[in-house]
Amino acid sequence: MSLKIDIFMSQICGSYYELRENLDRALIELYIDAEVAYRTISYDDAVRLDIKGSPTILDQREGRLRRTQLARHYLTDLSGRVRETQERSFRHHIEASDSTGDEHSIGRCAGSTGFSAPFFVLHARWFCLIMPKSIVFIGDSLTEWFDWQRRFPEYAVSNLGISGEPVEGLLARRELIRGAIENPDYLFLMTGINNIAMEQYDFFGPYREIVRDLTTWYRKSTVVVQSILPVSLEWISNEVIKDANLRLEQIAHEYHADYLDVYRFFVDSQGMPKSGYLQDDGVHLSSTGYDIWANTVESFLQKAAHA
Repeated sequence: MSLKIDIFMSQICGSYYELRENLDRALIELYIDAEVAYRTISYDDAVRLDIKGSPTILDQREGRLRRTQLARHYLTDLSGRVRETQERSFRHHIEASDSTGDEHSIGRCAGSTGFSAPFFVLHARWFCLIMPKSIVFIGDSLTEWFDWQRRFPEYAVSNLGISGEPVEGLLARRELIRGAIENPDYLFLMTGINNIAMEQYDFFGPYREIVRDLTTWYRKSTVVVQSILPVSLEWISNEVIKDANLRLEQIAHEYHADYLDVYRFFVDSQGMPKSGYLQDDGVHLSSTGYDIWANTVESFLQKAAHA
């Protein structure tokens, strides 16, 4: 008996080839005769059709599994149900809805098997949709005061910003961060403006330690050092911030991290902060400023996904 499996993958899923390799290997090992079709679906369509999984479901069922383990576990369970169906002499077949069918009818069953028609399709979706890529944002109040998860709903986002924290404060809690997060796909770092605001300009030693540790602990993650943003304060020249950003870029390259220049989107042709990007205090961001920052992060993620 040949089984047809449709796997709906999010367009932002970064494990497409890994998934295919794991499935092909598991199919051979488990002696499953199956035709596997990989279909691309947008995140918005996945939500609209109610087929976006939840990481909580996976954690409750199996704990944290690597994709390779999840592939084998899924197909082991699948093969058991197929054999059970064979023993009961039922013909099992799952089809994907065609363009003329009901868009909410993702799968349908030909023959009575005793379990719901979309069973295999839903489980197959878990490979990608239940395991979204993860992003960690680390920084001070600029990071903390924005809802990154709402801005990037297709990712699992952790916001580890702490208001008022200087670079030395982040250095002191880096072990807590290490214990709190495990192998994120992307880790965005922005810190240093509180040091500059207090006229403490030599913070590059502890900053270097932070980047060194993050790139060492999270070798499989993309660590992104973000530039410090400009301010509108009488006692601070943005030339100081520009010079500091040059040092941060050097540190990023030294430890093979990525560098994201957000600063350049916040200044005009004369090098002054653009109107409306900062709040009245001259440091914190307006909603427009956050839009610019988030859009810059989004552009980086899109480029990284297609690299």
